[in-house]
Amino acid sequence: PALVGAQYWNGIKWMPNNSNLGSAIGVSGATVGSVTTPAVSTFCPWILSSVLNPLPIELLNFDVNCVNNEAVIEWCTATELNNNHFDIEYSLDGFNFAKIATILGNGTTVNKHCYKYNTNSNIADVNYYRLIQVDHDGKSNVCQTKSIERCGNKSNNTILTNNGTKHLGVLVNCEEDSKIQLFVHNSLGQLLETKELEIKKGYNSLTVDLNNVSNALYYVSVYKGNILQTSKKIVVTDTAN
Repeated sequence: PALVGAQYWNGIKWMPNNSNLGSAIGVSGATVGSVTTPAVSTFCPWILSSVLNPLPIELLNFDVNCVNNEAVIEWCTATELNNNHFDIEYSLDGFNFAKIATILGNGTTVNKHCYKYNTNSNIADVNYYRLIQVDHDGKSNVCQTKSIERCGNKSNNTILTNNGTKHLGVLVNCEEDSKIQLFVHNSLGQLLETKELEIKKGYNSLTVDLNNVSNALYYVSVYKGNILQTSKKIVVTDTAN
């Protein structure tokens, strides 16, 4: 097991040198472990974290609210350590999440920073949003998950998600069984492929494999009949997966 150490909040930030404040080998299963920290003279919040990976950020808040039929996601940090970026993920059920946005972090800082992202990804009666923090070395941490009821009566019931691969996520909330058409264009406006998808009444979560794409920029649009449901610009960077 990894070595764990104690971190404390000094009123401004989490003190990062957790190996100097007392550390011990981590435990697993039903084993009970402990960390002893000497010379504690002040009452303050304490946590246990990996000595190699102390907490990368101190999250002050993570809030999701409806504003003008959009979900407005806001959060603030008190401190950040080697913070490369945040990913915002969306889910219809609170279990299966897909990334919908990436927001750059502020590296290492002891100053307060606040972030904001607006999205129309709220097609379900209850929608879930998860904040992921990613270090410069690619390590990620799940910060918080929040749920919110659907923001108003929306005509747009389709969401497209993509993580840079040839796999496209399609989330649809439909009032009846129907079909939708998906079109993929390149940056020159040339149509590369079309797909027709069978949609069932209720919430649908589909994965579509794009066959005619390479590492480049594409525009994906979804129609129901002659009515545009949604469109999204994607950048494919990893066609091997």
